[in-house]
Amino acid sequence: MNWQALKRRYIAGTWALPLALFPAFVLSALSGQPSAIEPLVELFFIYTPLPLANLLLTVLGPVARPLAMLGAIALLMLVGGLLGIVASSPFEQKPFPGPTPLRWLFVTGATLGGGVALAKAASTPISALAAILAGLLFVPALLWTRTWGRSEPRLAGRRRILRSLRGTPLALCVIAALSTYELWSTLAVQVFSLGNQVRRLFPFMSPAPREANFPVPGMEPEVTPVAQFYVNGKNVTDPLLLAENWELRIRGLVRNPTTLTYAQLLRLPRTDLYATMRCVDNPVDGHLMSTALWSGVRISELLALAQPLPSATTLVFHAADQFDESLALSALVPDAALLAYAMNGETLTQTHGAPVRGLLPGWYGFRNVKWLQELELTAQIPQGYWERTGWTAQKIHPVARIDSAQVLDATHVLVAGVAFGGLAGVSAVQVRVDADPWETAVLNAPPLSPFTWVQWRAILIMAAHTFHLTARMIDATGDAQDEQAQPVYPGGSSGLHTIEVRR
Repeated sequence: MNWQALKRRYIAGTWALPLALFPAFVLSALSGQPSAIEPLVELFFIYTPLPLANLLLTVLGPVARPLAMLGAIALLMLVGGLLGIVASSPFEQKPFPGPTPLRWLFVTGATLGGGVALAKAASTPISALAAILAGLLFVPALLWTRTWGRSEPRLAGRRRILRSLRGTPLALCVIAALSTYELWSTLAVQVFSLGNQVRRLFPFMSPAPREANFPVPGMEPEVTPVAQFYVNGKNVTDPLLLAENWELRIRGLVRNPTTLTYAQLLRLPRTDLYATMRCVDNPVDGHLMSTALWSGVRISELLALAQPLPSATTLVFHAADQFDESLALSALVPDAALLAYAMNGETLTQTHGAPVRGLLPGWYGFRNVKWLQELELTAQIPQGYWERTGWTAQKIHPVARIDSAQVLDATHVLVAGVAFGGLAGVSAVQVRVDADPWETAVLNAPPLSPFTWVQWRAILIMAAHTFHLTARMIDATGDAQDEQAQPVYPGGSSGLHTIEVRR
């Protein structure tokens, strides 16, 4: 076997793969939709061990998702290389038995079949079409890359420069473009105005503090600006749903299956509600927790239109990115569970689930489903997307977080932060220095609603040059938060937040 020829065929296959993907990515970007290989990237997130995934997300931050895309591309390039070996030319030694046309037919069928498989898993029609396009383009790309290693007459001028760019330089440029798809697809949405224009529905200004000396410098604002509201999710590229084409379907165990357009939803009575949302990935000292004024329609009013049957016990939320979560009807807070279409007086952005998302105060963020398309009433409680991967988190665990610690003088320190009790509320926050007795903090009370965090502050006496500050919250029933430290996975973090301070 000619190993040099084998190597050339393999390299040609690996080069052909990103070249075939690039037009498909462009098609998706020009429509503001997820890429053709989004389902494969999603598998990376699902099957990466959760402790490792959380570590990577924490360490790498916004770079983690492009790296996941790069990993998916690398895997596909490996497959492309193997297909390149199979598709040898009639003038080369054949590494595998069989007539050359049959081998090319096999490669064509394999790549087209892969494109169809990705299309079936795609969340949008455009993404599905892009996946099939990539499958169709692999063989033409392979025929071209197979010519790159051939000797050619000596060229001059522009043709020589262009030829020098073929091979590794071109392939690396294409791979870099593919791995940063999220960046330039978002840019395409903005430049070509593909998405929903954010509209102000009503004037909004954050409420004034109810207690003196709030806010404390370094403290999280009581109402989070939309641009600073935390974002976390499973997608490399979020789906783009245009409000004018959006519909909500309410089906399942109902007497009156109902479909509502965006305009019809906005004409229903509006409910405005301050609520804090906390991500299940958030550790006790984390900042994946934010508060906004949400505006939307009560889910109870929408269900009244569809008239659930007596056998219906569960509400399943279905999203455009094939995400789903379920909740028992008995667990819904009638006056607070919303289908939200605005934050802080403005219509939702794509990042936050436009045009409509669920809002379930007191439950972890993943249950507040974004890009919502359907409500389904069932008699059973099916496992949701994250439950199927091992998560067991339900209602939010209470937490008191320290945001700021300022040494005032030789014996006093000012400590401040936020506390959130979920559905249990916050009645008090206590802070201590090292193992000293707990001291009660001053709250910026009353809270904006029963479903928001509370800002707190306290001035404590200190003696040592290095000491530790610890905070805990007491809920509305008088119970202190769980002091037992638990990791984020699988049930959500718990424990007390402690920081070290040095004078």
